[in-house]
Amino acid sequence: MHDRSIDVILKNQRGEGFVKQVFRLVLANCSGVNAGIVVDIGTNTGYYAMASAAHGCPVAALDAQPGCSKWFEAARAANDANSTRAGAPAFFSQRRVRLLPRPVSSNAALIEMDRYACWVMHKTDVRVRRRRRNPRLAGDAQVAEQEAVRVPAGRVAARPVGPSELNAFVGAAEPILLAKVDTEGAELSVLSAMEALLPRVSNLIVEVAPGWWPLYVNKSSGAARSRAASKPGAPPSPLRLRGAEQLARFLTSRASGGWGFEAALTSTGRFFASAERLREYVLSMGNNGYWHQADIWFARDGALMRSACRLICLQQQSADRAKWCNALGASRDGACARRARPRRHQAA
Repeated sequence: MHDRSIDVILKNQRGEGFVKQVFRLVLANCSGVNAGIVVDIGTNTGYYAMASAAHGCPVAALDAQPGCSKWFEAARAANDANSTRAGAPAFFSQRRVRLLPRPVSSNAALIEMDRYACWVMHKTDVRVRRRRRNPRLAGDAQVAEQEAVRVPAGRVAARPVGPSELNAFVGAAEPILLAKVDTEGAELSVLSAMEALLPRVSNLIVEVAPGWWPLYVNKSSGAARSRAASKPGAPPSPLRLRGAEQLARFLTSRASGGWGFEAALTSTGRFFASAERLREYVLSMGNNGYWHQADIWFARDGALMRSACRLICLQQQSADRAKWCNALGASRDGACARRARPRRHQAA
């Protein structure tokens, strides 16, 4: 369905051009035996979910915004009707393309959001809502759980999908070919909720936006520390340090307590094979949630990523800088490609 989110993807705004290239490369394996499922967290109106289904992969999609579900279902139904008329396999049936319209988080606190909107990027203010409890009822857990939460008109409070429920929705034994996390700053809690799934994930794409992380901390002191850390020369905030360490775990071996991915490639053209270099990269990112975000692709197949690095460089960068892609080492961290500088014409 054509909407604002599709415009953002088709015009390759921010890292969407990079994400599309990764999807095209990875989804070529959907036709293989036991290829696995695609998990799309932050699916919005379902562009990547529908693309995955078109390649033959079953999809488990989730999105926090209630207004996105009608667009997602309309797109799924339209694709299902078209493929049925054409005699194609039932790739878009409700059994193969599933949507759970709830947020994902390792924190069980209710999340408040707009009841009808389906925003693109971070146009809506979604924060973890603090539940006010009566101190005299603090000892009665049952009464406290049933305490009503006051939600402003036009908004709704939803309980997030936790680790066990997420694992059950995806499938406890289903291999995961590709997982995408695009949650506009909530990725740290989402990745924590995904820990039971990560050993089965072959490829993971995460939109990392450190500037929006304080919105989901639910602590005013954390937001204040983040603003202080944005000043030149200030040390990284505790939240930034925790997020950088959490992302670096993906390139840490399982024997050392990590997730064992072999390499990482960013939409800014950086290739990483070591956790320490990735940690430094995250710590060096700016504090603007929109302009300083980056999409990071983690893969267990390092050879596939190194070959894809050249492909993505050639399609995103100037051809006269392709030598930077060709010179990429087998285990070296660094720039995948450098953006070509325009030549200045001398005055006559």
